[in-house]
Amino acid sequence: LWLLAASAHALTKVAVLGPGDPWVSLNAAKTAHRQGLVSSIACNKPAEARKMLWGPEVSSEDEAKIKVVEGAEGIGEILEDAEGLIISGAGFAGLTGNYCETVLRNAPECKSVAICVEAGKNADAIDAARKACAERSIPCSVLRVHELRGGGPGTNKGAGAA
Repeated sequence: LWLLAASAHALTKVAVLGPGDPWVSLNAAKTAHRQGLVSSIACNKPAEARKMLWGPEVSSEDEAKIKVVEGAEGIGEILEDAEGLIISGAGFAGLTGNYCETVLRNAPECKSVAICVEAGKNADAIDAARKACAERSIPCSVLRVHELRGGGPGTNKGAGAA
C-alpha cells in the first residue's frame, strides 16, 4: 500500500529507515524487493534483521537481496542514491520533525516519500516531512496505523518473514 506512491514514479532504489518498529521496516524492505525494487534498510541489529528477513538459515544469496546497514555511515550510504524513502515511525519512540528533515536533507535523489506513523501521533514529524517534500516537489504519502501488536516471523525453520 505505501509503496504505491513509490512505484508510480518509476523508482528503482528504495531505502527504509526510522525509529519505528523494526518488523514494519523489515516488511516494507522485503515488499519493495518483491516488487522489483533495489531495497535497503537501516537498523541497529543487522544480524537479527537478516534472520528476521530470511529465517534462521541466511544465505549469502539472501543477504545480497536487501542491503542491511547500521550507524550514521551506513544510513548516509543508503540515502545517497535512494529514489524512494519509506520512513517508519510507528511503534517504539515514534518519529520527530528533526529526524524527517535530516533524512530528506541527506537524500538528494529522492523522488517519493512514504511515512508510517501511529494514528493520532507524530503530527510534527508529518508536518516537517510534508514541508520538506513540498520544497522539492516530492510526493509524500502518510500511512496511519493503529497501535502495533504481535511479533516477528516465528521460529519455524525456513519460514522467513512475510
